[in-house]
Amino acid sequence: MFANVKASLQAKADLITKSLHQDNGDTFVNEMSKQIRAKYFDKQGNKKKLRKTNTDLFRVHDSGDLFSSRYIAAWIRICEQFPTIRFWFPTREWKRDSQLPHLQKLANLKNVCIKPSAIYVDEPAPQVDGLDAGTSVYTSKAKAEQDGHFVCPATYVKGKDGKILATCQAHNCNLCFIKGCKKGIAYLAH
Repeated sequence: MFANVKASLQAKADLITKSLHQDNGDTFVNEMSKQIRAKYFDKQGNKKKLRKTNTDLFRVHDSGDLFSSRYIAAWIRICEQFPTIRFWFPTREWKRDSQLPHLQKLANLKNVCIKPSAIYVDEPAPQVDGLDAGTSVYTSKAKAEQDGHFVCPATYVKGKDGKILATCQAHNCNLCFIKGCKKGIAYLAH
């Protein structure tokens, strides 16, 4: 991992944990809400139309997880402030029995989609009561489809230049954000 990326991730983690311990997450909730508001909305409160970001969707965590009940409670407060944004939380925390009731509470919000992630590669996506259909990483498209998964096109469809078109926007696909999805999603390992 690059030093600047590592430092940035550590700074985020420090802000979150300090806030959870010192003010029950208020600083984190306020800062995260401020950042979402600035990126997604104009000064009049209207959603922005951005070229590379769909302001109807928000993926939580490209690195990290819902590590505690207090952190989940903070995200509930954030998501409640933005009912017009669909939040997607991939998580492996469903495996911890102590976390599941908190995840289910977050999943009860109309604008939240929680997808439990498989623990191992080539393992079927988990199906967990109270959460949406899960996700998994596969080494083969055929194996993923054999196991009944929708295979994310952003992980295998190539453009004219031969490069993978690795965005949801390139494929007009937002399946990861759709609440109530019953079919597991597979991402191909790269």
